Amino acid sequence: MQKQRNRCVLNYFLIGLILSCSPCAFAQRGRVESGTVNSPGLARNLFNDPPTRPFKVYLPPSYDSSATRYPVVYALHGWPGNQDSLLGDIQSYLDSNLRQRKVGEMIIVFVNGTSRLGGGPWYLSSEVVGDFEGYITKDLVDLIDSRYRTLATRESRGLHGFSIGAWGAMHLALKFPERFSAVVAESGLYDSRSKDNDNYERLLALAHPTNLTQFNALLGQNPPISASLQAFFCGILPNPNRPSLYSDYVYEWTNGAAVFNPSAAQRCLQGDVQNGDLGRYILQPTRLTAIKIIHGTGDGIISIAEARAFTNALTTSGISFDYHEHSGGHDHLPGLSLPFLSTNLSGAQLLLTAPKLTVQIETNSTRISFVTQPTVEYVVQSTASLSGGWVDQAILPGSGVTATSTLPRSASSQQFFRVEARPVSRASLSRDGP
Repeated sequence: MQKQRNRCVLNYFLIGLILSCSPCAFAQRGRVESGTVNSPGLARNLFNDPPTRPFKVYLPPSYDSSATRYPVVYALHGWPGNQDSLLGDIQSYLDSNLRQRKVGEMIIVFVNGTSRLGGGPWYLSSEVVGDFEGYITKDLVDLIDSRYRTLATRESRGLHGFSIGAWGAMHLALKFPERFSAVVAESGLYDSRSKDNDNYERLLALAHPTNLTQFNALLGQNPPISASLQAFFCGILPNPNRPSLYSDYVYEWTNGAAVFNPSAAQRCLQGDVQNGDLGRYILQPTRLTAIKIIHGTGDGIISIAEARAFTNALTTSGISFDYHEHSGGHDHLPGLSLPFLSTNLSGAQLLLTAPKLTVQIETNSTRISFVTQPTVEYVVQSTASLSGGWVDQAILPGSGVTATSTLPRSASSQQFFRVEARPVSRASLSRDGP
């Protein structure tokens, strides 16, 4: 008798989850605007780099047809690069995946971090390169919040960086958690005295450029990573009294040999992400809500050991984080970063995730329970045959708690159920501005 009852229960229901969204909501692609921002702090640099910087902004598909305010992600490119470097990858990913709700709508700001040194000084500030930190965290953020419909709070503001931009994103996030709440760093380097960095510092010492003409010759290398160390040193080891490249070095070229400079190495440690920023971050009260590190095991430019060492440092410091190793190389993979930011930034559209369904068979009814998401509507449907039409039995609003639907048992020997999840329009969050 018990065996017969179990067979009936197994034949009685089929539970599935259908994730759907309105095709009209994402009928169009996002669009890109260009702009410039003037940053007085950048004017004070010894290379005469311009204080007015271009940027680009990706506006999501619903931006022009709604009054919605959106979270913002600031995208920092690698070296060398500019505001166009990450645009193609990110725009292509968003336009392809927004319809499927694999990522929520966000405004993406593409930062320009270039300089006369072929690339930015790793998003560091110094009396040599100017105030790159203030340019991004204040001047650019304030302009974007005044010009676009953003959610202008730290909880809705994130950073995403690739390669040296990963250093920059993590540096700015750890140093300015009152401005940003979430960060994703891809293919990054975080320790100024790591094995990788030491090798590149020796290569720079071997080339020992003393002026911009000699330095420019290094840019033809592939990859030009040793040349990027010159920009790094101008940010972290500035020396205005040492023209014309205005920096000190960890390895000084002396009498035909690279000689280690321990005081310079110590200054690097004090100013880098892993040994400097992280220690200062844990001593202050404001915490980031989400940190993710992404790295390829086949990265031939910045080895996987860099990411593993940094995640070990985070663990030792008691900082929670997400970590993803992939089998690729020095690759920019927005599909691993943007959904994470969308999920963890306040005000972002929640992604539709399949809830764990609990089913209880009663004498005359079937009870279905599952945890819901806010801004999602759940439609419980049934049918007596998978070849027949589905009938709505209950519509349940999502609120972040468990919802229960009790349905009468059918006279049929079998009955099938499914739950359809539909996004609902989130209310426009009001704030004075555009």
